[in-house]
Amino acid sequence: MKMISYGKNKLRLMGEELGRYQKELGILFVVAFVVYFPFWGGQLNNADGFLYGVIRHGQNYGWEDAQGRFLLRWLDEWRDGFIIPPMIIGISILLLLMSAVLIWHIFSCESTAERILVGAFVIFSPSVMNTFTYYYCADSYMLSYFLAVLAAALLIRGGG
Repeated sequence: MKMISYGKNKLRLMGEELGRYQKELGILFVVAFVVYFPFWGGQLNNADGFLYGVIRHGQNYGWEDAQGRFLLRWLDEWRDGFIIPPMIIGISILLLLMSAVLIWHIFSCESTAERILVGAFVIFSPSVMNTFTYYYCADSYMLSYFLAVLAAALLIRGGG
């Protein structure tokens, strides 16, 4: 496997990298769709969902701001507060798949089996499944996960 350089003028397009792993990503996406199917319909929920509903997130963001989660408000306003489980879970799964590709590069995963196993650990961890029950912020949290993995990839594999 060629090393990927994330340095200046050497950043590859993510689309090229995703195309390189069509088989692994296809398998992981199909299995993720099956495993997370109850989430697509908004059928699995948590206490917040029962209290505030899963159609629209209308609460103020004082609690999230106090916890340091400042971008939740902005990302929620981006979708006008509406909670559409298929869209949120779909975006979250895509962000996790892109994170898996970066993790494959960080750990130099060579074989298909390695990549599928590492991707499964990322996508099917209990913390991810629990986060998916918080529909109003699942996509925001998966974006932050992706950005954290991207930062690690830039630090670890970033040099020239």
